[in-house]
Amino acid sequence: MLYDPTIFENLKVAIENQLYDRDNIDQTIYIAGRKDILDMAVMEREFRLKFHLVGTPNVSAEIVLHASLTDLAAEILQQTETVPGCQLFIQYDMEINDEQRQCLAIEQALQAIWGQQVSITQNISHIYGERNSTYRNNIHVAFQRKISEEQMNDIGSLADHMVESLFILHKC
Repeated sequence: MLYDPTIFENLKVAIENQLYDRDNIDQTIYIAGRKDILDMAVMEREFRLKFHLVGTPNVSAEIVLHASLTDLAAEILQQTETVPGCQLFIQYDMEINDEQRQCLAIEQALQAIWGQQVSITQNISHIYGERNSTYRNNIHVAFQRKISEEQMNDIGSLADHMVESLFILHKC
């Protein structure tokens, strides 16, 4: 029997190719971390690739591709009652000092880039007891639907949007 890679594996390779090309060939980003996780407790897969613009590590992006047991089983067992696919989301992490002004600017800038098909959440935090006036802003961009190999041609545009978002966030 011939091994047939899952949707998760195929999307993971496409994402890696696009982002590593921007690191190694274009040299616009620096890949700062990579995780390929198999959670044996719940039989889920997750792939994470973290990067930032070359020379500007203060704003980072992380793409996360996730496949649940239900999706993996539906695909491998060829279950027709479930449409297999993967969840995709992006996280940006940065430091801010003017919560009201910067969060609004970030929300508007990301909506302009990503459109209405995403949900944007900003989580602001700081270390209790520290007197500095900066906050950590973890920005979560979630897509409203699962993706599959049908969106394979969109991976290049996705990577472009992620890099464009980093440039914009760096200016916020």
